Amino acid sequence: MLLISTTQNINEAIWEYGVLRSMGITKSEGLRVYLYESYSVVIIASALGLLVGLAASILVSAQLLTFIESPSKLLFPIYTFTGMIVVSFVTTYMAVYLPMSKVNQKQ
Repeated sequence: MLLISTTQNINEAIWEYGVLRSMGITKSEGLRVYLYESYSVVIIASALGLLVGLAASILVSAQLLTFIESPSKLLFPIYTFTGMIVVSFVTTYMAVYLPMSKVNQKQ
């Protein structure tokens, strides 16, 4: 889903990229602009998802553990979270690099 939406955003921004190229931006600088934009979206979405997910899991587990009278213990899945972040960064890179390289070959 991330790959499709990011690729679609890049395809919609081709005209904007053409304007930037006509103003003197190089191909590598153009790629960096769109990579930084996409990475910032991924970082912000990951941070918000982490906060909302932690808050929801703490509240739900506190309710359940209160009901069954058990002590609470928060276990964070660090390996899963790290894997998801790595996959999202790789997917974002591919979603930006492939359309941009196709556009750069035409010019």
